[in-house]
Amino acid sequence: MTLVAACGFRPLYGERAMTASTVDAMALVEVGKLPGRYGQIIRNHLIDRLSPRGRPSAPRYQLVLEIETQKEALAIEQDETVERFNFTLITKYRLVDLGTATTVLRSRSQSIAAYNVVRSDYATLVAEKDAANRVARVVCDDIKLQLSVFFDRQLSPYS
Repeated sequence: MTLVAACGFRPLYGERAMTASTVDAMALVEVGKLPGRYGQIIRNHLIDRLSPRGRPSAPRYQLVLEIETQKEALAIEQDETVERFNFTLITKYRLVDLGTATTVLRSRSQSIAAYNVVRSDYATLVAEKDAANRVARVVCDDIKLQLSVFFDRQLSPYS
């Protein structure tokens, strides 16, 4: 691993995967507002992941997001009742440098979670909300990873 580290390679996962300067750069990202309940969930998850010490007082970047949710029937019985759904969250985003108003990164992230339909409407609703929270966490972790790679490359002397 020492030989690989000499050429500038650093693992993305594990201890000290992100440099302090990458963490500092991510803390300067303001997460744009999103409409609806799922938008609020995603925004809160991203704020927690990007700037755990609070929102930046002087942000340098803004993360602009567009979300789309889909609910697809998976298991359909002969009487046409649905037994299982896939809940999909598709998030398109761009990182805007507030100093120049230019988009410096554009990407997307997607996650799918399944949940069962049961006899209790309340239990089915809870299962759907749980699926929505799971896909939101996965998408937010992916966005954080993509942003950390972007900032790491921007700050690296090897880029």
